[in-house]
Amino acid sequence: MIDLLLRRRLPSEYGLNADDVEVRSSVMSGIFTLSDSKSCRSCHENPLREDRKDCNEEVLKIDAGMNAVTVVAFEEYISQYEHSEADVKERCDYLMVDDTEDHRKIAFCDLTCSDVKWVEPNDGRYPEGKRAKAVSQMLKSMEVLLAEPLMCQYILTSADKVCLFGWRDYGSSPRIAIARRGDAMQNMQAFLSTPSSMARQMTSCQKIGKHDFKFVQIKYPREYIW
Repeated sequence: MIDLLLRRRLPSEYGLNADDVEVRSSVMSGIFTLSDSKSCRSCHENPLREDRKDCNEEVLKIDAGMNAVTVVAFEEYISQYEHSEADVKERCDYLMVDDTEDHRKIAFCDLTCSDVKWVEPNDGRYPEGKRAKAVSQMLKSMEVLLAEPLMCQYILTSADKVCLFGWRDYGSSPRIAIARRGDAMQNMQAFLSTPSSMARQMTSCQKIGKHDFKFVQIKYPREYIW
């Protein structure tokens, strides 16, 4: 359904030729990870970041279980709407949907790999902090889609509506160890490399916007349970 809406209905709403619009998506289940390819590429190409050259580029880990989650590269998709009213410069990274009959779910997702000082309000490029910036980008992306009536109905009638902010602490190890049952050494390494357990930095959940969306923050390597 989401593929049809993005491939046909939204281009028509904004005066684009549907045949010229591509939707890059994949269907995922089980445990999978997402990255910010543009930021990761920039990081790897920076000669001052030699210590990150072996980074696994994972920013958000999702456990979808047996659900089939369609993951759309939304930033790439909406960039095709340049010079139209949908040309929102501040857009989120991904759109994820699950059309399970008894529990339809949609999530707008934005990612960052940053020092905690930039995630919080600061004196840098984003004074409000990257968390607030991500929320703004997800809400603006949402409004672009809600302009199309059928898409609007599809989104707002979803049983579970989420704005998901996934972030990784840039200061963490490039390859974070994961605890394994029965492996004491591995478990100790995982404990030492796991990010701060401060609740504000790990996970938070609150209502945002005017369409009853939940804001959820997940700090890598903690998994988001879909």
